[in-house]
Amino acid sequence: MQNYMTARMFAREYGTLLGGAWTAMFAGAMTSIRSGSALATLLMLAGAFACVALPFYFASRYKNKPFNSENGISYFHALYFSFIMFFYASMIAAAVTFVYFQWLDHGTFIDSVFTAIAELEKNENNLPQGMSEILEKEKVLINEIAGMNIKPIEQALGVFNQCLISGLMVSVFTALFAKREPDSTPPPLP
Repeated sequence: MQNYMTARMFAREYGTLLGGAWTAMFAGAMTSIRSGSALATLLMLAGAFACVALPFYFASRYKNKPFNSENGISYFHALYFSFIMFFYASMIAAAVTFVYFQWLDHGTFIDSVFTAIAELEKNENNLPQGMSEILEKEKVLINEIAGMNIKPIEQALGVFNQCLISGLMVSVFTALFAKREPDSTPPPLP
């Protein structure tokens, strides 16, 4: 029981840091879409890289904690740690999404997407063949989404579900990095 409480404690810490990386990626994406800033795009890409690398780093870091050497870490214990880590990160991502769309966005995201499509349509002669039809379909799709009036809480729950399901799938692999065999060296003689 103590091992699972310790796993939950470290999963909470590492999940918070992973949620911060997801927040950086989200902030970079939203800023990049709204302003077209190259710096925001770099922040988004750095956040995306961190989102891929950090779960494996945290799993191997948890494995190398000194208290895990005696008993080792079974695969299911490591899976528990990984899933709880992704759960906390998903909660943070959902909270950030809710705050953004509830108080900060005010329809700017949809307007930015329309502006980007209109910018592409200006250079219609330079677009690849068939791209005009794709842009028209995208405009229809964006109009349908904008007409749905999706509430911020629904967006946050959607992000939570998406992050949790993808975290569950990735946990299968990160658990392999957190798994550890018990030390077989005998204690020193007195």
